[in-house]
This record gives sequence, structure tokens and C-alpha cells, in this order.
Amino acid sequence: MAQAKFFSMGTHRFADITSEPEVVRIKYVDTQPAKGTSNKGTIMLIHGFPQTGYQFRKVIPLLADGGYRTIVPDYRGSGDSTKPMNLSGYSKTSMATDLHTLVKTHLQIQDKIHVVGHDIGGMIAHAYAALFPADTASIIWGECPLPGTKFYQETKDSSMLWHFNFHKVLDLPELLIKGNERAYLKHFYNKLSHNPAAITPEDLDHYTNLYAQPGSMRAGINVYRLFEQDAEDNKSIRDRNGKSKVRCLTLNGAKSFLKQAAADEAQEFYEDFRVAEVDEAMHWIAEENPQAFVKETFHAKILQQSATPSAAISAKLAIINSPAHRSDGGLSSPVQLHHHKRDASTAGLDTSPGSAESPDHNDVDPRKRPVKRACNECRQQKLRCDVVQEPWQTCSRCRRLTLECKIEDNFKRIGKRSRNAEMEREIIELRKQVATQNAQQQLGLPPTLTQTTAVTNEAAAGLLDLRDGGSRGGLKRLGDVVLTLDQIHEVFQRFFKFCHPFLPFLNQDRPPEDYYSKSPLLFWTICLVGSRHWTSEQQLFPTLARQVQALVWSTLGEVPQNYHHVKALILLCAWPLPTSSTSTDATFMLAGIMMQIALQIGLHRPDHAQDFTKFRVELRQAELQDRVVTWCVCNMVAQRIATAYGQPAQTIYDWALGPKPIESNPNYELPADIYARLQIEKFVDKVSKTIYTNPTDPVGLPEDHIRSELVKLLDQDLKELEHNLEADQSQSSAMTRIYLKSAALHLHMSAFFSHRDLPSYRTDMHALYQATVDVLEACLSLESEYSINLPSNYSHGLSLSYATNYIFHIMLAAGFSLLKLMNHFLPQNGLDIQLDGATGLLKRTLWALRSASVLENDLAERLSEVLAQVWKTGIKKLDGGSASASEEPSDDLGIRVRCRMSMSVVFDSVWRWRRKFQDQRPPPDPARFFRANGEAVATDPTITATAVSMPNHSDTISTPMISGIAPVIPGMAGMPTGIADDFVTDPYASYEVFDSLNWVLDGTADFPFTFPSTSDDHTKFLSTDL
Repeated sequence: MAQAKFFSMGTHRFADITSEPEVVRIKYVDTQPAKGTSNKGTIMLIHGFPQTGYQFRKVIPLLADGGYRTIVPDYRGSGDSTKPMNLSGYSKTSMATDLHTLVKTHLQIQDKIHVVGHDIGGMIAHAYAALFPADTASIIWGECPLPGTKFYQETKDSSMLWHFNFHKVLDLPELLIKGNERAYLKHFYNKLSHNPAAITPEDLDHYTNLYAQPGSMRAGINVYRLFEQDAEDNKSIRDRNGKSKVRCLTLNGAKSFLKQAAADEAQEFYEDFRVAEVDEAMHWIAEENPQAFVKETFHAKILQQSATPSAAISAKLAIINSPAHRSDGGLSSPVQLHHHKRDASTAGLDTSPGSAESPDHNDVDPRKRPVKRACNECRQQKLRCDVVQEPWQTCSRCRRLTLECKIEDNFKRIGKRSRNAEMEREIIELRKQVATQNAQQQLGLPPTLTQTTAVTNEAAAGLLDLRDGGSRGGLKRLGDVVLTLDQIHEVFQRFFKFCHPFLPFLNQDRPPEDYYSKSPLLFWTICLVGSRHWTSEQQLFPTLARQVQALVWSTLGEVPQNYHHVKALILLCAWPLPTSSTSTDATFMLAGIMMQIALQIGLHRPDHAQDFTKFRVELRQAELQDRVVTWCVCNMVAQRIATAYGQPAQTIYDWALGPKPIESNPNYELPADIYARLQIEKFVDKVSKTIYTNPTDPVGLPEDHIRSELVKLLDQDLKELEHNLEADQSQSSAMTRIYLKSAALHLHMSAFFSHRDLPSYRTDMHALYQATVDVLEACLSLESEYSINLPSNYSHGLSLSYATNYIFHIMLAAGFSLLKLMNHFLPQNGLDIQLDGATGLLKRTLWALRSASVLENDLAERLSEVLAQVWKTGIKKLDGGSASASEEPSDDLGIRVRCRMSMSVVFDSVWRWRRKFQDQRPPPDPARFFRANGEAVATDPTITATAVSMPNHSDTISTPMISGIAPVIPGMAGMPTGIADDFVTDPYASYEVFDSLNWVLDGTADFPFTFPSTSDDHTKFLSTDL
């Protein structure tokens, strides 16, 4: 739920209300009177539809300053209260009974209370006063045609109240509104508002977020479906008890059509009533004009009075007593604030009075007095601040200017110099872009869509206020990147449509602004992942990647961390920042940081978050469940990254993620798909610790005969797990199948470590071949057709172009495994018939790996080229070609790199590829090592062989491609591959030897075995070029 300023006030609690035949949990906010004021009584504020108690956020401080305790519930079916399916529970008498139980039984308030209701809340307030007159001091209601009145009967079918009949239709309204909650709510807020700005876009996002929750809209509409029963109930109570003797005030907006019948409605049900209007307001009176809302309440003398107004009123409610609101020469109000005398020299310091009183009235040791602080807005302007921290009271300046009054530990002022420097930088950037456009126009080149958007957005960005994080009017800015509201919504839609199905743990019903308020890093990470392969905004991804990279490290430098930052790191591990070298790939490091942050903030103990912070923490049910899911996905991703990078996992599968009775631990229940994938990753962890982590072996491997038996036992566990998951339809899916087959591959890859004399050697290799084929087929089955059209043109949501980093590495390992088996196992074991199928499968795999490339020359592109070149080498050898002088003739399936668990085959293959092509690498161009003035420069690893002068060869194919696959490959522009349609190796068409898996290529790794010695020239080549 969006944490707006309303939730910094009062105490947020839940009450379980027994209401036959169910128990309803009511969320309510309890705000005590301001310190130093005499207690005037208790007021219960009941909201309407489509709102929650949040609608009274501007009223509560005024009532608290006036000495009133306020109880603000979310009635059943709204906000964070439970949403029963029983339709009869939404009668206003039932809902009023809920609130009466809350007040009398749960809160144990024995005195009469004042009941204030707006819209639907007005109907509930009326039922409360009618049912419990002995417990009601007064009632204020309005902005609703009260069921049972003549006015209700005459207007319920009018066009002004069209939604009454629409909501009474069963099921259809919920079906039509689903997914369009924001537009539906916005219609009412704008249509029934005299001042639409009173409900900001952030407020709209807040309400949308709440009513988009499962069952929320249905519950809200159910309230309308019992209006006719409410009318009968109201008339029945009146006929039985007569008109109510509770003092009544009807309060409507001065611009509202409902005010015309207010007196007539009240006269039908009340003996003692008065009528009032809120100036400059239509329907949303508490939000459009909260000061007048409170003023009219007090002016009508409905609330019990205890004294005349004190001098403090002008200080606390200055806007209420201003000439614009004082037409009668004064305000008769029960509000009386206790006024403390303060020394003139200290009365206006840049501090908050907090909870501490004047030294003359406080016996607390001054040295132990709470620290007084100013709010962010006053600190930014270096102004005096009278904010009160406990209980929270907004400062008078923020209240007067309608600013968000808050205190943040990490707040930093933005000086004028910084702001001016930022403006100067923007002006310079704008001039550059305008100059570029002018040059294009002179050359007759039309500006691209991306350039035009960038100029427009950058110009708009110059108007943004730096204090609000670069957000104003829907625009969001990060460095040089500015996104409009439409772009933000589109990139979020792309993320949840194309990427999120691979790792579904975020709530796609939450608006982007909610994610931004929780964590700017999470917001921009979603934008980054969603902009992958976005053809209409091709420059957004590389530009945003640079900015997000800087944001990541600046955010990680802040302590303490927000657990929503962990979600951002989850995404960054699943879809890493683009890089062209493993030496600059921070994914594995980020996975470790992700786990450490999760532990530091207590995600592994969701029920005990308070133990990991010095602040008071009260988690709602939804927040607790979100923390459980985040901790689960955090471990899953950490496990997958460890597997993909051939490293030990830093996961913790303790009680929080272990088996437990869900009946007694409902908050720990995981979504079916996440739970299934968690079981798989636990098995993967078991394999890693059993097969690849032997503390008595230098490389962590058990002896061959022991490993063979362990693999058999683990294979049985895997089959049992697969059977259980496939038997449960809720846990069986294409993605679950991929992870199951990936776990099988991780297990059977251990066959590469076996000696060929082992009795089970052939069986193990055949099982490895089957596991390799199964995982590749499972991954490739996500694609409905194998074309090279850009992924944005796909009609289906699951495309390997958007797959996670883990799936890419699994497919890469499977590709190298399949290649070794094709060259050294299938022909030698009479399985030549399998070669054609394996060749076709490898073609499709290579295409899928290439399509994962997001930038030219990134790791996905480079590693897929290594696989292609290794494949060509094997084909040439099978066709009778000779091996290079440095290559050792061997048909052994064993591998020499043995320290990287199941991924050792990838590192070993790259090492072999490195040795194969080192002698065929063309001599470097001297221009790459010397500048024009003769000064030596470092090698640029991203420069391809196209920049090097090469001799002509008759067998060189100018358009690199694989037979059967079109030459246009995403991310391959300008990258020579050395691959022709006949799979003939052209050594001079391949780019330079790059440093992916740089520890192999640099020769810096320490191994328990000895590599063949290399010549001095080779050593020099390694040290100067990589």
C-alpha cells in the first residue's frame, strides 16, 4: 500500500470483529489529542466510496489540535480491512454494528462519541445513530441521498446517480472495471470535484492501489447492492423508535446538488438537526476544503463545548480564522489549545517542539529530552519549524502551503549552487541537442523519434524541482534520462508482459508511482529491464543502463537499507547490467550483497522485523507476506546465480522457507509457482553440496565410484520431485519444467568429471545427453516459431530474448555439453542417427543465445560466438580437416577446468577455444597501439577485427550466417562472426580474443593440475592484449 503522509499520523491497528457468521478484521487509525490540549471527546470519521480513511488525512491534524481523539476506520470491504464475500454483511446496519463493536468492545470507549460520515459513510453514520443512540453524542453526515427518504426515491434513477443502478448489476461492473480501476475512480474524482487539484495524482494512485486489490472493487460495489434493504431498515427503525433524538448536522458541499434536499432528508429522521455547507467544495468536502469542513463542524455547535477559544487557535488554526473564512466576525469553537509560554529567543529556532514541553512545565532531565528536529521543507529553506514528532503534528508552514511535512534521516539540503549548476548543465545539453537537430535539418535528415523525445523530455526536465527527486507532473528523471508518464506506463507494461513471467514476484497491479515511492532504485530497475529490445526507443536501454549502474552503487552506500532495494537487486541479478567482459560483470557480487542486505534488515525473520531496527515496526498482513515472498525469491535467485557462475551458493533455507503447517502460519504461504521453484532450487543446492563440495578434495569432487552412486540417489529424488510438481496443476507450468530440467542438467554434468574406465561411464554420458536435450527442448519450447523478428513483434509473452541470466547460462552450458557429446560420444557409441537431431537442436540453441544479446559486443553475443566457432572446429575435423599444431589430439570427454562445478564445461570449452584460435589470430594493427603523436595507448577490447587489415582469402564469406537462419541477428550489427552457411572456418574473419572468462584467458588461475607450457611469444601475447 502506498505510504502517504496520512499514515505518519496516529497509531495503525487492526481489530477482529465477530459478526455472524464470520470474523471481520477492521483496520483503523487512532489519533490522540495533541499534547497540551484538554480532551474534548472522541470523533469517529467514516469514509465513503471510492475512498478509505485516507480521505480525512487533512482533517485529522486540525481535530487533534482541537483536543479531539479521532478514530478513522476502513469499513469492511475497503482499504486494508477484510473483504467478506457474504453480500448481506454490506447492509449499513451490519457495517454500523462492526464499528460499534470496534468502539465499545475493542477500544472500550465508554463515553458517547461523535460520528461523522461522508458519502457511504454518511449512510453508515445514520445507521449507527439509529441503532445506538445512547452511545452517540452527535452525528454529522452528508453528500449522500439517504436510503428511505423521498429524495432518495426520486433521484436514485437519475442520470446524476447512474452508478447506483450500474453497481447493482451482479458481477458485470467488477468485470468491466478490472484493470481500469484508475480511470474509473478518476472519473468520479474529477466529475464530482469543484477543485480537482485537491486529489493529486499521488492520491489517485493510492486509492487505485487499494481498490485494485483482490476483492476490493467487488466489496465496494456490494455496498450499493443493498441500498433497497437499507431503505427498509431505516424506515423500520424510525417506525419502531420514532425520529432520532441525537443532535444532527447535515454537511454538504456548497457546489453539490445534494445540498438542496439536505433539510428535507434530515427532517424525515431527526428531531434536532441543522444544515451547513462547505464553501468552495462539491462532493469531496474533506479533501477540497478541510479547513472549512472543520470550521462548519465547530460553528454549528454540534460538538460539546467546554470553553471559549483560546489565543492558541490563531496559531494552530490560522487558516480557519483568516478573514476569508470568518464572515460572522468570529468563530464559536469548542477548540481550546493549551498554550505554553516560550522564551522569545528560542521560540522560533529551526527545531521541533516534539513531545517535550517548556522547561517550566517538564520534570524530565533536559539532557535526556528527545532530539528536536525540523521537517524537510523547513530545513531546505532554513526556516523555523514547529512540527511535533510525538504524536505527529504537521508544522504550520507545511499546513499553510499544503506541503508534505516529513522528517527523514537521510535528507540533505540542495544548495543554490548545486541547483544552478544543474540548470547550467541542462542548458548546455539542450544547446548541443538543438545544434544536432539543426545540423540534421541542414543535411536533409529527419530527426529520429528517440532524439525528438529526448529533446522534449530534457527541456521539460529543466523545470523539475530537484528536491522532489526529479518528479513533477508525471515526468521521472535519472541523470540524462527523462521519461514521460506514457513512456513509464509502456515500459512497465513491457516488463510485466515480457520479463516478469520468468520471475513473477512483483505486484503488477501497483502503479509505477507506488514503486517509485517505495524505492527509486526498484522503479528505475524495472524501467531498465522493461526497455530491453524496445525497438521504438532503441537508445533508452544503453543510456538508462549507465545511469542505473551509478544509482545502484550510490544506493548501496546508504545504510540502513530499504527491503525494496533487495527487490531491485533481484532484478539486476536476473537481468544483469550489460557488459562485454566477465571481469566487469558484477552479478555474482550483487547476489552476495543482496543476501547480506536481506539478512541485515531481517527478511529471514519476517515476523520479527522489530529485532533488526531501532524504529517501531508494525507489519500489516500484506507487508508480512511480501517480505516472505521477497526472502524466498532472494534465495532462489542467489542459488541460480551461484549455479550459473559455478560458485558455492550463499543461500539460507531455514524455518522461514521450510515446510510448516500453513494453517497455523498463513502469512508464510507462498504462491504455487514460487513454491514449486523454491523446491527445485533446494534440490539444486543439495546437488551442489553433495556432488561438488567435498571438503577432502582439492577441487571439491568426491571419488568417481562414490559420485556415481550419489548421482543415482539424487536422480531418484529429482524424479520424485518432478512427479509431485507435475501432479499438482497449480505448480506445473512451462517455466517449472525448464527449472526442473536445469536441475537435472546440473546433476548430470558431473559425468564430465568421470574417468572413461568407470563401469557406469557410458550410462552416465547417455543420461547427460538426455538431460542436455531435455533442457534445451524445454527452453526452446517457449518460442512458438523460430524467426529472427525482433521480440517486440511477438504475439506471445514468453520469449527467450527476455529470459533471465540463469536460463542463458544453462542453455550455454547445455550447448557446449551437446557439442562435446556430438564430437566425442554419439559417433563412438553407435548413435550417429542422433547427430541430425542434435545438429538442428544446436542451431536453434545458437539462435536463442544470440537473441539474448541486448547490446552489440555484450557477453551474450560474444559467448554465443565462441560456441559457434567451437562448433565449426569440430565440423571441420569431422570433415577431414587437420587440427592446429597447438591442439592436442584427443577424443576424451573429460575436462581440465574442474573447479567451477557444473559450469566447468563452459570454462573448459572457452579455454580450449582460446588455445585453438591463438595461432590464427591476425597481427594487430599498429594504429590500435599508438596515437597520432606516437604515444602508446591501451588496447580497446571492444574493437572488432573489422578494424584490422586482413589479407583476402578466397573462402571468406562476406555475410556471416548459419544455414537455415536469416543473417539478421539481434545485437549482431557490425560484428563479424567468421561463420558461413557451410560452416567453414575463416580465421581472419573472427574478432580479437576477448576476455570473457578472463581468468582462463589471462592464464592467472591456480589449478591442481598443470597446463601444457606455452612459448614465450604466447605469454607475451596474453599479457599485452588482454
